Amino acid sequence: MKQLQRILVAVDFSAPGRAAFDPVVALSRKHGADVLVVHAVPSDTPCKWEGGEGAVLMASLRRAGHAAG
Repeated sequence: MKQLQRILVAVDFSAPGRAAFDPVVALSRKHGADVLVVHAVPSDTPCKWEGGEGAVLMASLRRAGHAAG
């Protein structure tokens, strides 16, 4: 079986979107893979990245990923 090197996960502000992150972290630990996170924003929603909710979400996910190893 080929070893995973990178895992891509898309997240948003929904509970299911956030819940998708946790199993990806577990899978990355198992395989020693990097996690690439994409913040998904609906096309009809303005995206204000700097200082906004997206930055807060990504910082939270980064801390969770580092804490999980």
